[in-house]
Amino acid sequence: AECRGCDPGKWNATVKGDIEWVVLKALEKDPRRRYETVTGLATDLQRFLRNEPVRAHPPGQIYLFTKFVRRNRLAVSSVTGIIAALVIGIGMALFYYDRERTAKGEQIRLRHIAEEARMNESNLLAKASIRAYIAKAAALMAEGKNVQASAQLRLTPLSTIEPSLETEKVLRSLGTWNAANGRWEEAAECYALLTEAGRLSKMDEIRATKDLVAVGPVLIEGGHLDDYLTYRKQIVSQLDKLSLLKSSEHLIKATLITPCDPELLLKLKPIRDQYENDFAMARLVEKAEQGPISLWKIWAISLYEFRSGNFEKSIEWGDRAVSYPIRNLALQAVSHAVLAMAHHQLGHAEVATEELDTVRTLLALVFKPEPISRLEPIGKDSGVIWDWVVARILFREAESLMKNPRGIQ
Repeated sequence: AECRGCDPGKWNATVKGDIEWVVLKALEKDPRRRYETVTGLATDLQRFLRNEPVRAHPPGQIYLFTKFVRRNRLAVSSVTGIIAALVIGIGMALFYYDRERTAKGEQIRLRHIAEEARMNESNLLAKASIRAYIAKAAALMAEGKNVQASAQLRLTPLSTIEPSLETEKVLRSLGTWNAANGRWEEAAECYALLTEAGRLSKMDEIRATKDLVAVGPVLIEGGHLDDYLTYRKQIVSQLDKLSLLKSSEHLIKATLITPCDPELLLKLKPIRDQYENDFAMARLVEKAEQGPISLWKIWAISLYEFRSGNFEKSIEWGDRAVSYPIRNLALQAVSHAVLAMAHHQLGHAEVATEELDTVRTLLALVFKPEPISRLEPIGKDSGVIWDWVVARILFREAESLMKNPRGIQ
């Protein structure tokens, strides 16, 4: 270190490594581990000077690689630079690719938001326009201009009308008015929307009003039989609530005005039994000449028994309905219609014909030559228009049935 004019510590670090290994090998006590000849020592020193691995150093991958790098510094530096450039280039490319992909994704998201905003704006404008139609129809109805109100409502597709209390009131009123005037298609459209599953803001409202009875016959008369069957299924699926109605006789009237399957009858049986119990209780507390609380319940049992194929029981209950002094003519019409079909099924052709003629005579009071344009066509307590339509539906069924000589339903 003195000869070289440097710090001993630095010089000691400099000579460590291959030179140290060469010196230690030359000084080995065991002759077998020393250099065999001076030539071997000289060769190792020359290898050190050429940056080649010396024989005195333990072999190893890192040691050999380090020597290779020292011998080929320029080539290794070039390759390392190329590799670094490639890595940096690829990294930058991936960075900008990911950045561009994120930007495109954001553009797509913003585009969707803009399109959704435009659609919402269009929907709001459409709803505002529809509300304006409804409001105008309501105003026309308030002025007694029902024809114009109905025409106004039909300016927009009914399926686009959103449910609201005002909309339901307009649809219900127009449905009633159209039906009372024999405009069955228009009435059916109003009630089809009113009863569409999931569109009513208050599902209980239709069950607690005359709608329960009105919807079925209107849909059938308007040619919407499939809508009626859907409506019937909807009603029966909620029997637990319907059975609590004060006017529960509306239930069977609403669901059995056309033939049905045994499954539906089975679901309705508890209601039929409730009617019979109501009849029995009424006989205990009322005078005989006053009859039960509701003759419609008696007729409902007659209709239920007929749909169940119990024709004798149907006649028994039907006779009760027509024998009481309370003379609701619509009730008489529907009762005689069911009696005509039940007698026909039992082979009582003459009685069946007489019953059917009675129904025909009663229907002529309302539907001939033109339908009477009133909610109660022939006066108070003689039946509303829905009851008369039910009678006409049953009359047509009886006529069709009685054309079959074998009486097969």
